[in-house]
Amino acid sequence: MAVFPSCTPQIQEQLESALLTRPNLPVKEAVDSLTHADEGTVRLATRLLGRVPNPDAGVKGAVGAALAKWWQLWQDRRAKGAGRPSDGDYDDDDDDDGPGDPLAKAGEVVESLLFTAGRVGVPTEVIAGVARSRPDDPLARGIRLEAVRCLALGTVTPAVLDTLDALAVGPDADVRVLAAEMLARFDPKRAAKRAEQMLSDRPGFNRLAVANAVTAADVKGAAASAHLQPV
Repeated sequence: MAVFPSCTPQIQEQLESALLTRPNLPVKEAVDSLTHADEGTVRLATRLLGRVPNPDAGVKGAVGAALAKWWQLWQDRRAKGAGRPSDGDYDDDDDDDGPGDPLAKAGEVVESLLFTAGRVGVPTEVIAGVARSRPDDPLARGIRLEAVRCLALGTVTPAVLDTLDALAVGPDADVRVLAAEMLARFDPKRAAKRAEQMLSDRPGFNRLAVANAVTAADVKGAAASAHLQPV
């Protein structure tokens, strides 16, 4: 892990493959590497820790701390004007927001950490905090959606369902749709209770309907509204 940042991309690829296929993962070294300043080293560390069968509290705490650090770093780089405000995706043909751009590199680390956080069992609120952040920032869209997806990577606990329930009626349209879909998948009865409230948000409501989480009785009270009848 210590030599990884100094290696050429080809050697890094071989080293990463060798580490990920080891029968005994270098957990301690991976935890230590979470504090490294090199994005590639941190991503490798998160991939290793995401494969740990029974992560202890130390691993969970280290991943949570790294996620907070890199999410703040992404926001700091965003505040300095990195990336393009008009486009939610990074364009490899644009030197300002391509794969070498500091904002894009930090975003990749954040998404990797979110995945590992979901796998190792970092507290739900930590991941949900990212999902709720910067709802009007198009460059944060991919990170927000990844945070929602990662909420259910482990055991879908009541806390996860509570979070999905809240996100399904939150201010971010993209997050609302994904959260509604996931809530309908994991707890259709609970999703049905949100049906009438979500009638004014057609994309989200459609996710409930596709998942068969809505019955006529759930929306009967809204039938008299001319505004909601088309939905």
